[in-house]
Amino acid sequence: MTDAMTPLHRTSCDRLWVFGLLLCCLCKLEALSISPGLFTVENIPPGGSVDLRASGITFSIPNSSDAEATYNLTCMKPREGGIGRWEDGYEEIPDAAWCTMERAVVTVPAKGTGEVGLRIAIPDKPENYNRRFVLAVVLKTGANPNIGVGMALAARVLIETSVDPTRGGGALTCLPARLVLAGTPGAQVSGTVQLRNGSNAILQVQPTRLSDVVSDPVKHPRFTASGTQALGDTSWLTAPPAPLQIAASATSALNLTARIPADAKAGQTYEDLVFLRSRDREIIRFIRVQYLVQASPPATKP
Repeated sequence: MTDAMTPLHRTSCDRLWVFGLLLCCLCKLEALSISPGLFTVENIPPGGSVDLRASGITFSIPNSSDAEATYNLTCMKPREGGIGRWEDGYEEIPDAAWCTMERAVVTVPAKGTGEVGLRIAIPDKPENYNRRFVLAVVLKTGANPNIGVGMALAARVLIETSVDPTRGGGALTCLPARLVLAGTPGAQVSGTVQLRNGSNAILQVQPTRLSDVVSDPVKHPRFTASGTQALGDTSWLTAPPAPLQIAASATSALNLTARIPADAKAGQTYEDLVFLRSRDREIIRFIRVQYLVQASPPATKP
């Protein structure tokens, strides 16, 4: 298993970051395999149609047998695709029909590899901004996806929609889900994220670190945004965020203050992750706090 990242791809609507642990996470079950088995796409604009092939992302399906083989691919909600658990902070996609495979059926020659692209078209609705969804791409043998007999594998696609300071949905919404703070080395920076309780009950939220939510450090890199340097547990926040109690259907402010170290590299973007966990752990979200380090102004002569 290796980690790799793809370059930035610009669209007419927004910047689209495609990164992944293209882990080159290869999902494999005997002769059936699909790669990547896990990757993330960030800044998917609601209302647009994004072709991941344009960003260099396709699913590879190798056929190791000595005969031609046919496979089918289906976009599904994770639980419907046999995935019971996935990365914390992501929600099951509300409608898997927002995502379509370039081809539903692919025939791969003996000892060959087939490639299939994925298109994502999330409706332009207020509740679809600042969201993080997980999609299952299910691979089966044969041309008919409705036949349940045989082997099947499911790859995960983590989808992050465009950031907006006012729009979003779900049981707990972070407005925005990515907070960018710019400053020079040694400077103190601050910002505010509004936390909206979308439920009809009081929500008690505990801000915490990635390591408190995901104990396995091997899994931590999959949460890091492309083009950033992860800080991990070495947070630049000057004080841990305090627990919050948010009334039903109300919004509370989460104020974040950080100190950029004097040795931070100008031009680099560093990333803190602030996870938000409900008391019952049923709701977990996270905020990307990104520090854009700017060059210090030249010293003036006396």
